[in-house]
Amino acid sequence: MEEGKYLEVQMQLETLAGIVHDMPLKEFLEAAEVADAVGPILDPTLWIRANRNLKRIKALAYKIQAFQEEARSWEDKTAAGTI
Repeated sequence: MEEGKYLEVQMQLETLAGIVHDMPLKEFLEAAEVADAVGPILDPTLWIRANRNLKRIKALAYKIQAFQEEARSWEDKTAAGTI
């Protein structure tokens, strides 16, 4: 990888970490889990149509939440001077 491309990717990763830092993913996932639990009862037809997309969004949100936790940890260590 060329040095310029490496630095570009590094800056993009840092930008991405900043974007997800304050996303309320915990609350979003809690709401998604509730929707998934009560959806089949409240509106089975809508839940059937929306469930595939909801599953994909939840899976993505869980992965981004893991990235968010790692980014926050990295940020804390950087601020403390341990990295």
